[in-house]
Amino acid sequence: TVRITRVEFDSATILSSAIDSNGFSHIPQQELSEGTHFFTVFAQKLQPDNSFGAIGRYGHSFTIDTIQPTLSIRPLPEIVNTNIAQIIIDYADQNMEKLVIEAQRETQIIHHNEINNPIEFSSFGYDISLGLDGRYVITITAFDKAGNINQKSTSIIKNTQSPIITINSVTN
Repeated sequence: TVRITRVEFDSATILSSAIDSNGFSHIPQQELSEGTHFFTVFAQKLQPDNSFGAIGRYGHSFTIDTIQPTLSIRPLPEIVNTNIAQIIIDYADQNMEKLVIEAQRETQIIHHNEINNPIEFSSFGYDISLGLDGRYVITITAFDKAGNINQKSTSIIKNTQSPIITINSVTN
């Protein structure tokens, strides 16, 4: 929605506006596409002799973004026997605002990190320290500047217990 507010009304002022050099009066003629646009308002004073006087101009760029960020977590081994879980995060968005990385064991969040203003496209490895043995849910949430969100989760089991071997009988 584009709203034009006239602060000072004068019947001798001509008001026009344009988005991306396409003129419109109050309502754009077509729906705007994804991407960056430039909004311009022109005001020109009509002189007493019907000639045009000074021109006032205001311009502002804005971005239409309704697409959620692309996000994935590369497959992990389902079970690990170390204190570190390494994940690979892939994401893409031209207007990325932040990534939030969390790891939770049962109902307790054991890891939380926010990466603000990451580059637009990336793939990187990320290590998460694990505590006690058990199941962990790792969640990555991507936010872009337009408020679009994408979230992916994966789970991993930490098991450092050695298997128990029992010999029931020995025979020759």
